[in-house]
Amino acid sequence: MKYKSTRTGEIVEIPDTVKVNPQAYTPVDGGNTQQTDNPNAGMKSLYQNMFNQAKTIKDRSAIATSYKTSTGEELFASGIKPKSEDELKKERAKAELANTLDLLEEKYFTNKIAQGRIGGLLSNLLQKAGYNANLTDYSSLRESIKPTLVRAAGDVGALNLPEQEAAIKSIPTEFSTLEEATKQFETTRRKFGIPLKEKKKKASLEEIFQ
Repeated sequence: MKYKSTRTGEIVEIPDTVKVNPQAYTPVDGGNTQQTDNPNAGMKSLYQNMFNQAKTIKDRSAIATSYKTSTGEELFASGIKPKSEDELKKERAKAELANTLDLLEEKYFTNKIAQGRIGGLLSNLLQKAGYNANLTDYSSLRESIKPTLVRAAGDVGALNLPEQEAAIKSIPTEFSTLEEATKQFETTRRKFGIPLKEKKKKASLEEIFQ
């Protein structure tokens, strides 16, 4: 299937058996777009994709060297700056954050965690007494997302506790109202450029009885 590189604009043919990064490539409708004149375009785009997904400098160097040995040309043309280690870490943190936010929202709204100020106090006391497993499960996942929030915001160095506590304030707790929680999740997603989770559409009577 043909794909267009979001970095170079090149059209490449990628086998269906190869996993494609949707942030790096977009499918070309119909597959009729004209191919680039560079005979190594397909291989180059694949190597650049592997380079950007590599987790260490050693791995990226090996990929670039392998491409140059095979084709005799540089993997990245002059003026094109490959992603830095910090940029790659931020991208991975953002992807992890998106997945965790999806799970947090599902647990929060499905298990009706939002109880407001007074109801939240009772819910919290029941949790501490061992009678609120849903809240314990949600709270544990909420705590685990602290480092990811900071990294997704751009801090890839040491993460101190004040930074983590400040970041986690955007994620609702049992003391939030339903309206507050909805806005907090939406604000967090917009802040990090993560698409809003689609709300389930209620089926109409016509759809139910079809």
